[in-house]
Amino acid sequence: MFKGVAMLFFTFYFASLCMSSVNNLTNGSFERGTDKPDGWSLSGGVGKWENEGYESEHSISVTGTGKDEDSNYWRCDDFKLLPRQQYRVSFFARVSPNASSGNVITGSNIINRDYSIGTKWEKRNFVFTAPDDTSGAFLRFGQWQKSGKVWFDNIDIKPVVAIHRKAENLELGDGETLQDGQYKFRPNFNGEGSNSSRALLSHTVNFNSNRWVMGNNSEVIYHHKIGDFEQNKASVTVEIGYYQGGKCTVEASPDGRDWQLIGTLSGLSHDTFSVPESFFPTKEIFVRLRGVEEDEKSVNFQIYGYSYEAELDKSAPNMVGYTKYMDILVSSDDLDVKILSLGDTLPNFVSLRVTNKTKSDMEKLIFSVEGAEDKLLHKSVSIPAGETKDISMNFNIQKAGDYELMIVLEFPNGPVLHAMRTFFHIPQLYAADYGYLLSKGECSLWWAEGTYKISKERGLPDVSKDGIYISAAKNEYEPFQLVLNADKDMENISIKIDDLKNSEGQAISADNIDISLVGYVYVKVPTDRVGSIGYWPDPLPPYKKPFSLKAGENQPLWITVYVPSDVPAGDYKGKIAINGENWSKDVDLSLHVWDFALPEETHVRTAFGFSPGSVRQYHNLDTNDEFRSVVDKYYQNFANHRISPYDSMSIDPIKVEFTRTDSGEVDVKVDFEAFDRSARRYLDELGLSSFRLPLHGMGGGTFHSRRLGEIAGYQQGTPEHEAAFTKYLRQVQDHLEANGWLDKTYTYWFDEPDPKDYDFVKDGMALIHKAAPKITRMLTEQPEPELYGYVEIWCPVTFNYNHERAEERRKEGEQFWWYVCTGPKEPYCTLFIDHYATEMRLWLWQTYKYKVEGILVWQSNYWTSNLVFPPPSRQNPYDDPMSYQTGYGRPVGYIGYWGNGDGRFLYPPLEAMAENVKSLDGPVNSIRWEMLREGIEDYEYFWLLSDTIKRLKGKNVINPLIDEASKLLEIPENVVKSMTEFTIDPKPIYEHRQKIAQMIEKLMDVEY
Repeated sequence: MFKGVAMLFFTFYFASLCMSSVNNLTNGSFERGTDKPDGWSLSGGVGKWENEGYESEHSISVTGTGKDEDSNYWRCDDFKLLPRQQYRVSFFARVSPNASSGNVITGSNIINRDYSIGTKWEKRNFVFTAPDDTSGAFLRFGQWQKSGKVWFDNIDIKPVVAIHRKAENLELGDGETLQDGQYKFRPNFNGEGSNSSRALLSHTVNFNSNRWVMGNNSEVIYHHKIGDFEQNKASVTVEIGYYQGGKCTVEASPDGRDWQLIGTLSGLSHDTFSVPESFFPTKEIFVRLRGVEEDEKSVNFQIYGYSYEAELDKSAPNMVGYTKYMDILVSSDDLDVKILSLGDTLPNFVSLRVTNKTKSDMEKLIFSVEGAEDKLLHKSVSIPAGETKDISMNFNIQKAGDYELMIVLEFPNGPVLHAMRTFFHIPQLYAADYGYLLSKGECSLWWAEGTYKISKERGLPDVSKDGIYISAAKNEYEPFQLVLNADKDMENISIKIDDLKNSEGQAISADNIDISLVGYVYVKVPTDRVGSIGYWPDPLPPYKKPFSLKAGENQPLWITVYVPSDVPAGDYKGKIAINGENWSKDVDLSLHVWDFALPEETHVRTAFGFSPGSVRQYHNLDTNDEFRSVVDKYYQNFANHRISPYDSMSIDPIKVEFTRTDSGEVDVKVDFEAFDRSARRYLDELGLSSFRLPLHGMGGGTFHSRRLGEIAGYQQGTPEHEAAFTKYLRQVQDHLEANGWLDKTYTYWFDEPDPKDYDFVKDGMALIHKAAPKITRMLTEQPEPELYGYVEIWCPVTFNYNHERAEERRKEGEQFWWYVCTGPKEPYCTLFIDHYATEMRLWLWQTYKYKVEGILVWQSNYWTSNLVFPPPSRQNPYDDPMSYQTGYGRPVGYIGYWGNGDGRFLYPPLEAMAENVKSLDGPVNSIRWEMLREGIEDYEYFWLLSDTIKRLKGKNVINPLIDEASKLLEIPENVVKSMTEFTIDPKPIYEHRQKIAQMIEKLMDVEY
């Protein structure tokens, strides 16, 4: 990204050979060697020393088969890790276009990090702390169960210095918080620092990606000291997420010498243990986790989570810790350099304490900072002999992305005395390079389009506008965000929006404009490297009454305008009136309505899981009438977003009665009455586009387990079962066809099969097809030759989609949907709260680009995990955005992370979160839910343009506009280039959408 930084590094590196330079990895760019790169060897399998690289002539590669236990790597034994030293590993990697499944493995054999990598060269890095014994350690880069090829280049490893947040005499690092005298620490194993933390004292344990891998005689020791504050009470929580044998002992000590057992764990479990009262009050506590053999079984388990909580004196300040890591590239015996700070929550200044250790004054020493948005900042400083001086440099970063910051102290003509480097990621949440300032004052106002996630903390925009300007087609919803930022706390803020009127007085009623407050959820455990700890916007509770503002915090309003299908095209204007105590402001709103309407029919299929039972639980509903009324509001919300739940008739299913006669035959009675009533409401009236058909008497399962079906005592696979199943399903098929619902129907009875399940799946698919050949069979799996002929709709997870293979199967008349869930994670489009706002919208652009006809998500209101919150307790999705794992044989108490917001696009009403408070309201939307609708509407833009072109060509119209329009159907690379290359800036999305809208209007004027 910053090639100038790399050149600067080499300049001062060679100028500094005479100094105390840090040990470097040799041949990390793989340019030296004969039959293989010097210093590197292949463990086995398929691998090459490639004649292409990221910027130079060579790289290394490995190729995997994707099969179980298939793994190979390149290793380097030359670089020796020092015990307890912190290191940063950095590298470039990419995968072949059709690579799928598995992981890219990096780091070393004792500290590893798995990655999902895209098809372009991507720079990655992570920090780790080496164990007490590094004698058997070597660097390792390769693949594990990866189908396809992986390239690596520019591998580097450097020692780092950790910089923690400081305030007064207190120092807190990543994962540490102080709030109202309560101290909490939970290391973010998924973060940049992986196993490193301020509290980690020592360990003898391997670490894999995001978990401690415990073996015989392994131990991890944490040291908890919170400044000079005394601790009065403390507890320790440990989570085991993988288990094969042994037990985990948890011990505590006030001095790190005398240990007292406070608890043990074994199996998949988590537990909290109190530190003995006799230890308190104290200023420090040591905690030791050990792997101990149990029942003669060797230790083999993994610790996925560790946390420590302590009660301090109330005088302790509120504070959220952070940690940044600085690579030391060059150091000199002439200087002592201490890093004081790199800014607060985000890097925005560098502060150093520099001591001149020589007997000569250092005049005009150049202090420079490079890498903050490609800017080189520098100034001259002088440090007298033997003296210490604090020096600092401010810089400003507005754009989200990955940055590499270089800090250098050097004389004007050399040599370099000290050089440091740090990497950091600015989430889109903290980007400040967008938005339009409306007014500045005691309550400043600004606005931005909907496809942004606006942080509470970011500053006001630099660009000004005199009003809000949006555009939309007829029958389209268009959101925008109006942001309030007050200088001081303000109460009783109210909003009112007028009708929007054109120049002739025709109006879009204010009834078509919805106002919601943008709510924030606190992400404690980031989903992946794109995410970050902090407040992320997601829930959109409807504006119902005046609200308050906190000084200095952004409070966005989410405003959505629906344009009815029958309004005239043109420009509409109105006012947004904002009132507070002794303060008011009007904002102009302008809407341009395009001269076409989006179709009533949605041309991309959707299938989203939905749990009516969770609605009953969270809304605290008593009667069936209440239940039906509220669930109906959810389905209306689905329809308004052009999204279909799996089964909108689940409350009124097709009723089937199987009766075994004395002769052994099975009578089948099918009752459609209640089902038909619901189907007419949801499939016909609301226009939901798909329906997952439950199959009575059919087996099912997942890769984890499976079961055979049964009818009237006859097991699936017997002639009697097949005969009864056919009688039943043929009636269902014929009834759905007669009512016009068959084209919306699909079966989805087995989920994500492994190859071991393929024969079972084929038997079931064959049974369905024989019984009812017109019913469409869908499978959440990529096309595999063993399954050809048994599937009409393939639905792979997006990172397993192979376009070339899909094109082959399309020739056989098969369709493709795809899905996202807990995977993939970055660099793909994902459904997570702590990801870019563009992702859910661009998923639909990718859907159009790759000719995929449907999208699927496993759940839309997954609000709680029965393992982490055993009933009757329940998770509060407003307080805890993490989607915790459930099912698949995991025991109660198991804590596993699927990611923030996985399966959770809708929220229950806020008032329903109070215990036993009934709510008859509908759901609360999320920003991601709105982005899905935006993406589906974008898809309709593409469909409408394509359909218009087809109609003109069908009439043999010859017009140069047709060729120009056809080019617009090709998605620009600055919007979506590949599955892992897409814009995080919404501006190109809006620009291309406008071009399509303008072209549709032009083509409508072309005469046949």
